[in-house]
Amino acid sequence: MEVDMESISCWVCKKKKKGEYYNMYRIVTEETVAGDKAVTSHYLKIIYEAIIKAGKECAFGWTDGVPRSDTLIFDECKVAFKYRLRGYRNTVIWVQGIVPEEAIMKGYSRWRYYAHSIIEFLVLKKSKLVIFCSQEMRKHYEKKYQLEFDKYFVMPCFNENEVDQRAFKNPEKYEKNNYVYIGGMQPWQCFGETLQVYKKIEEHSTDPVELYVYTAEIETAKKEIQKAKIKNFHIEYKTKEELCECLNKIKYGFVLRANVEVNRVATPTKLSNYISHGIIPIYSDCLRSFDQYNKDSNGLALVCNVEDLESGMKEILRSSAAKPDANKIKDWCERTYNTYYGQDAYVLELEKLIRII
Repeated sequence: MEVDMESISCWVCKKKKKGEYYNMYRIVTEETVAGDKAVTSHYLKIIYEAIIKAGKECAFGWTDGVPRSDTLIFDECKVAFKYRLRGYRNTVIWVQGIVPEEAIMKGYSRWRYYAHSIIEFLVLKKSKLVIFCSQEMRKHYEKKYQLEFDKYFVMPCFNENEVDQRAFKNPEKYEKNNYVYIGGMQPWQCFGETLQVYKKIEEHSTDPVELYVYTAEIETAKKEIQKAKIKNFHIEYKTKEELCECLNKIKYGFVLRANVEVNRVATPTKLSNYISHGIIPIYSDCLRSFDQYNKDSNGLALVCNVEDLESGMKEILRSSAAKPDANKIKDWCERTYNTYYGQDAYVLELEKLIRII
C-alpha cells in the first residue's frame, strides 16, 4: 500500500488549525534507525494497512502538538522510551531484534547492555501491543524480564510480497549448481563460515559449481575469498532491481548463523529474498522460527550449522547430486508466501488486535 504523505500532512494541518483532534495512530521512526530501510518500510506499511482496515486514522511521522491520547507506533525501544518520557503513554512497539544482546555480540561495553535492557524492559512492560518477529523472541523476553504479554502479535521479517514467477521460466536454473551469498561482511553474518562450506563443496562436487557474492563491500569480500582459495566466484554490487534479475538464475542461497540467542530469535530477510526467487535456502537450524516452518511444511531448505560444517556440506552435496523437481520447488515457495510470509493474512490478524487495544 502506498502512503500519500502529502495528503496525510494536509489532513493533520487542517485539524490542527481548527483546534480539533482525533485519537489517531502515528507511526514514528528516526532517520537513523538501524537495519534494513527497505524491511522497515515494508513491515510498517503492513502495520499501517491493518490500522486502516480496523477503521482507525493513521499517519506516518511526527507533527508538533500531537495530543498525548494518540497511539504511537515505534520500531525501536529507545525511541519509544523517549516519547514515553514526554508523556505519551499509548504505545505500540515492533521489536526487530534483541538489542542488548546484539550490543554485546558487536563488542560494545557491558554498560550499554544494561542501559538497553532497562529501556527495553520499561517499554515492553508498558506497551499496549508488542509485535515480535518470532515466538522465540516472545519467549526470550518473558524469561528475561519475567513478563507475560496479554496482547502481542508475531510476524517474521520479510521484504518481498510474492514469488517472482520469472524465476521458474529459466530452464537452466536448477540444472546448474550455483550458490549465492547476499549481504554485508559483519562477523555475525558468517561470511567466513559460508566460504568454508562452499570450499568443501567445490572440492567434493562431481559437477561444476559457482559462487555469486552480491555485496557493497567488494574489496573485503574479495580478500576473504582469495584467502579461502575459492576457485569459481563472482563478486558484484547490484541495486535491488538488478539483484532480483540475478537471483532468478540461482539454485542455492546461504544464510548461516552461529547458535547464539540473537540468532535463535531472528528471522533474517535473506530467507524471504531467496524463496521469493525460487532459491533453495541453506540455513542454520538455530534460526528457530524458520526451522520450525521448514519442518512443518516438509520444506526443501537445507540445514548447515556453523558448528558442524562437514555434515552440512554432505547434505548439500546429496541435494545437488539429485535431479530437482522445479514444480515441487515452485509449489513450496508459493505455499511459503501464502502462509509464513502471507502478508494479507497478517494484515487481517493484526486488524483484529488493533480493534481491541
